[in-house]
Amino acid sequence: MDQTYLEIASEDPVHMDTEESAQNAQEATKSEVKPKMRRQLRRHICSRHGLSHRSSYKSFAIYFPKVLKKVHSGLSLSREAVSILDSFIEDIFERLVQEAMHLARVHSCVTLTEREFQAAVRMLLPQALAKHAEMEGTGALVLYNSHH
Repeated sequence: MDQTYLEIASEDPVHMDTEESAQNAQEATKSEVKPKMRRQLRRHICSRHGLSHRSSYKSFAIYFPKVLKKVHSGLSLSREAVSILDSFIEDIFERLVQEAMHLARVHSCVTLTEREFQAAVRMLLPQALAKHAEMEGTGALVLYNSHH
């Protein structure tokens, strides 16, 4: 093992504050540690404190080929198309959440429920798409509630 990795890892006692260890990991990744060692260091520090070492960025890209296969088998998407679709889905979800939060605030609710999201979908999406989304969402909730 690389000596810099061992030195950095030994500076991380079990009782160290989580923020402190996260800062140490960031400083270590910026220093002379090699890329493979950076990943090992990040995993080491994060595993000791129950943190995720993965990036917080989430993408919907893994779902596009699955849906496309059901609709049009044999077709594929370019990287640019996947990137555009990902941005589009993120934007729509963000707008739906903002509208649902606004509706919850208007009704003095602290919790976002199915009702707020359903109303947000009806307000933001065209009528035919909103009805389809509402049916799919209701079906998904029924399926979820039957298993939990």
